Order: sequence, then C-alpha cells, then structure tokens
Amino acid sequence: MIDKDGFLATQISTWIGKHRSEHARAFDLAEKASRLALRDLLAAQPADDRTAVTMMMLFGRGVATLQSAIILTERGLTADGRTLARSLVETAIHLAAAKSDPDFVDKLIAQDKNHKIKVARRLLTIAPEKSGLDSETTANLEKIDEAGKVDSGLQINLSDLATKHGMGEIYDTFYRGLSGDAAHPTIMSLNRHAALDSDGWLIGLRWGPDVDDVDDTVMAVCGAAFHLLWWAQEAFGSPDERAEFESCWAIYKLITEEKLKLQQK
Repeated sequence: MIDKDGFLATQISTWIGKHRSEHARAFDLAEKASRLALRDLLAAQPADDRTAVTMMMLFGRGVATLQSAIILTERGLTADGRTLARSLVETAIHLAAAKSDPDFVDKLIAQDKNHKIKVARRLLTIAPEKSGLDSETTANLEKIDEAGKVDSGLQINLSDLATKHGMGEIYDTFYRGLSGDAAHPTIMSLNRHAALDSDGWLIGLRWGPDVDDVDDTVMAVCGAAFHLLWWAQEAFGSPDERAEFESCWAIYKLITEEKLKLQQK
C-alpha cells in the first residue's frame, strides 16, 4: 500500500503505467533521448588526454542522471525528477566548458582542491570528541589545510560559466526555474505537498504521486538531455552524423510549440 510504503510500494507500478499512458509522447521522446545518449556514450572513443577523459565522465554522469530523472518522474516524484533535470543542465554546462576551454579541466581541479580545503578546515575546528576523527585522519586534514595556504584554488561560478559558453539563456530558464520550483525548499516547492480546499485554504498534507507536473517535467528532462547530447556529439562525434538527434529535436520543438499554443488560448 502506498499509505504504508510510499513510493517503495509495489502498487507504484500502477502509477507508472498511468503516467506513461497519459503522457505517451513525452515519455517516448525521453526514451529516444536516453537510447541515443547511451548509444553515443558507448560508441565514443575519447583521445588519451585528461580533457577528453573528463568530457567522457561528464557525459556518463549526464546519461545516468537522465535515466534517473525518467525513473523518478514516471513514479510521480516530479519535484525530484525536476531536481535531476537541473543537475543535468549543470552537467551540460560543464561539458560545454570542457569542450570549449582548454584550461577548464585545470579550473575544475582547482575547484575540487578548494572544496577539500574548506571541508578540511571546517572539520579541524571541531573538537576530536565531537568529530570522531582519529589522529591519522586529522593529520591528513592538516596536510590539506597547509597546502591551501599556498594555493586555495578557485570557485567556478556556474552562471558566468554558462554565459561564457553560450548557455546563459539555458541557465536562466532551466536551471534557475528548476531551482525555485523543485531543487530548493522554497514556498513554491513546498506547495507541492499542500492539500488545499476549493477556496485555496490549506487543509492538510498532500502525499503520493504528483500527477500535475508529469508532462512538463518529462519535457524539461528532454530539453536538458538534448543540450547534453549536442555538446557530447560536438566532443565525440555522432555515428549517424546527428540524424537521430535532429529527428528527436524536431519532435521536441513540435511538442513544446503545441504546448505553448494551448497555454496562450
């Protein structure tokens, strides 16, 4: 029972069937994007250098995120599906930067170093009896802290990164929008869990599969996926010279244009 096991209940399969049936075009497109992305990922033959390897790992991360978002959304976990769509946009921006900027991997390494230094310094301020750190771990953290006094690395600003590599509008629409209505505990995202009466008054907690945003969420996932795919094909090529990509993109544009016309009526 969903009231007992929530989204882990076996009955959730009924909702999967319902959502896939009611939003067949969107889910079909998402599956096409997923198969295309996985095909390209497995066919890619990166050069033997750290930029190419980094792009490959970004692509692999993106494909896993894409499929995870589909799995969550078909179950009615739309806020979480949208959160992963946001993550997919972030990965696509990083892939674009790695493809376009020869120095980006150095910046990514510096950011990783900066993050580790910050974590190490925070942990070192906590008394051992509270942190539970042993002497060996503490010594390793002190080495990280000491290294940071020479060069603490740089923090990458995602908005600036997106703008620099021609994805500023994608950041402003997809990433910002999905941040406010799903990824962060904002009033907008919290309202997904509010049960309201006919006058709009709060009457309780809403729990279970969300049916309102399924189609929009799947299309957001598709949009993010196509940006990832475009840059991945820029990096590694396309076995069919983008033919399947162009076909899927045409379907995506058709569906979004139809939805826009319906909203304007």
